[in-house]
Amino acid sequence: MKSERNFIMPKVELNLEDDELKELLLGDRDKAMQSIMAKILDEILKSEATEQIKAKAYERSDERTNSRNGYRVRQLTTRVGTLELHVPKLRHGNFSTQLFKRYQRSEQAFDLALMEMVIQGVSTRKVAEITKKLCGTTFSKSTVSALCNNLDDQVLDFNRRPLTQKYAFVYADAILFKVHRGHVVSEISLHPVSVNEESCC
Repeated sequence: MKSERNFIMPKVELNLEDDELKELLLGDRDKAMQSIMAKILDEILKSEATEQIKAKAYERSDERTNSRNGYRVRQLTTRVGTLELHVPKLRHGNFSTQLFKRYQRSEQAFDLALMEMVIQGVSTRKVAEITKKLCGTTFSKSTVSALCNNLDDQVLDFNRRPLTQKYAFVYADAILFKVHRGHVVSEISLHPVSVNEESCC
């Protein structure tokens, strides 16, 4: 399997139907771009399968190492909207692709951006509007809240972690924040900093 560092995107050919071209030029461009992007990514997945099998679909070849076994549908959220892709399945073993790994990193960064917006006081309704403009997909208030709850769990785990070192000094300072509790109120956040026996914070 190729490493991600050496991964080269396969060359694909894209043929647009007349109605797709008309939609792109004269109709709903967002819808047309979703269709075109899905087609491109599907072709990339097919090309990757051909490379792994060492044979095209229905091609007889002495170099063939496997055969196709249909596909599974997987959704992918992108900047142009949510795409429905057809991921090849192999008769023996699993199909391997770098495509989703690359997008996964983008999704993680996107989730962090959503959390940051809420932390900065942006309402969940406004976050939903922003995500619609950014990637063509609206995330519900419950989805945004679930992401933030996940962040709360991570913060709680960090706060409850065991302290395994001895600390010579502990400093504490308070910062006043404006928070939204149905209405805007001022709350104090206490920030302690410790110095261990090696003079490291």
